Amino acid sequence: MYGVSKSTIHKYRHASMESIPDLLSQGRFKKVFTDSQEEEIIRYSLELTQRFYALTRRALGLLAFTLAEQNGIIHPFTNGTAGEDWIAGFLERHPELSFRTGTPTSLARIRGFNKPAVYRFFDNLEAMVLEHGFTGMSIYNVDETGLTIVPGKAPKRLALRGVKSVPVMVPVERGRLVTLVCCFGATGTYVPPLFLFPGEINIKTIGDGPIGSCYATSKKGWSTTDSFLIWLKHFKKFVTPSTTNPILLILDNHSSHISYEAVSYCRRNFIHILTLPPHTSHKTQPLDRSFFSPLKTYYGQALTSWLSSHKYMKPRLQDIPCIIRPALEKASKQETAENGFNVTGIWVKELSRPDRYLENENQADNEGEIYIEEHIESNFNEQMDKSNEGDIDHVTETSYNDQELDDNDHYYFIDAEESDGDSDADVVPENIEKSTDLQDCNDFHIGTVCNSRDVEQHLIYTQENVSLRTSASATATVMESSSSALSASAFKLSPWNISTDTSPTAEPTIARKARARGRSEVMTSDAMMTLLKIKQMKKKRTGSDSEEKRETRASVAKKSRQLRSGARPASQ
Repeated sequence: MYGVSKSTIHKYRHASMESIPDLLSQGRFKKVFTDSQEEEIIRYSLELTQRFYALTRRALGLLAFTLAEQNGIIHPFTNGTAGEDWIAGFLERHPELSFRTGTPTSLARIRGFNKPAVYRFFDNLEAMVLEHGFTGMSIYNVDETGLTIVPGKAPKRLALRGVKSVPVMVPVERGRLVTLVCCFGATGTYVPPLFLFPGEINIKTIGDGPIGSCYATSKKGWSTTDSFLIWLKHFKKFVTPSTTNPILLILDNHSSHISYEAVSYCRRNFIHILTLPPHTSHKTQPLDRSFFSPLKTYYGQALTSWLSSHKYMKPRLQDIPCIIRPALEKASKQETAENGFNVTGIWVKELSRPDRYLENENQADNEGEIYIEEHIESNFNEQMDKSNEGDIDHVTETSYNDQELDDNDHYYFIDAEESDGDSDADVVPENIEKSTDLQDCNDFHIGTVCNSRDVEQHLIYTQENVSLRTSASATATVMESSSSALSASAFKLSPWNISTDTSPTAEPTIARKARARGRSEVMTSDAMMTLLKIKQMKKKRTGSDSEEKRETRASVAKKSRQLRSGARPASQ
């Protein structure tokens, strides 16, 4: 009755009103933590999730045991951790929580997805949309993915209960790679894919693949400059760009995409290239957000079905186009492409324009920052309206902080430990001053660091001659929610004060300066074409593949073989 058990009513039926507590015990079992203490555990857990260190089931049990021990709370926990019963009850009392499989996200992606890098991309995108009048029908995204003849995630099989292993025949334990180049537009238009096979594969033996597909080979089946040029010609045939119908192609910074040959071909054929910020494709690439995941799922099902219907047969790499054809047709839906562009903000169908704020999960608390964001949106809408009315002849590109990043600025990244040339630490300009002003920390993302020691080493990306926002300001931002929780903690020793971290306490040291990291660029612009041409000429002068050097290497190798065999080299 009224949520009170029969045993509780029986327990207090003869007690006086003064002796009955406000919180009645439901039988002989009592909660270890109060409601306010469990709410604090939830706040702490969700904050760790925002910092990319979400708790596992075992870590939650360890946290509960540590809190009970260090706060002197009576508990039934044994073996240094809360039991499965407590964890199950905790999840039942808080149905908004659940354990989810984590998505592996590299440190480079965590650091790369920051507001300056993403806003620079949207600055370039909005400027190109205004200048060239791009619409959803003229914006495309291209990317590659790998396919093998080995199923990725095997489905469950029917077997006797208690059997530990159910062996299932697969062609090989580790398959070779075939690259699939996919492309779709913001309105749901799909370009037939390109299949890229290893060099020894005979293209004439390829099975019946998707309609309109293109086939090519490279040394290892990977994307190269030559293969991307083949795809560009294939792409041009289907989208037919022209002076009156230019095309915007959005892609990542892979070296095969931004070679001088590929970019110059695009310039000659009215295809404009805009690159995504480095290490942000998991958030800004439409194909990654909406298409590749269902495609891989359907391909795995199709491959499993093929293996079941072709018993004791091994599929060849040439059979992949035939196997993936039904999966590709099933995954290539119009709404899938539209959702990919919509969720990234590159092209929102309802607005008929880009929207950079769709990924802004952490709303700005600073009024000035909110004003800047509203100012940009209203400015862009104004220019779009004027452009549609034909009242303007040119467009002014606006940056989120009213300062355009100059192409002549010098950017370097600093690593916290010894790194190779492809290190992915943060990019910072030269000749910048340190500052501890809290107002300079508007765009710091709480997920980029995990503790105050990391904050002091975390150098935030800024423009030259702008204060470097580190140390105290960043610490205050990251620990803002923590300090507010501490001030009204339900524990004597709160979760933010206990530590189970076993990582080394030694301060990281800055090893050396490394090479500059790329940014989002309009690759078909005059400035970028000049840089690519200079790079191409330098490569020709210093390259090791010239005819003269090849002959020299062949001659030296021949003499070495003769000396090893004991034969006398032929006289010149």
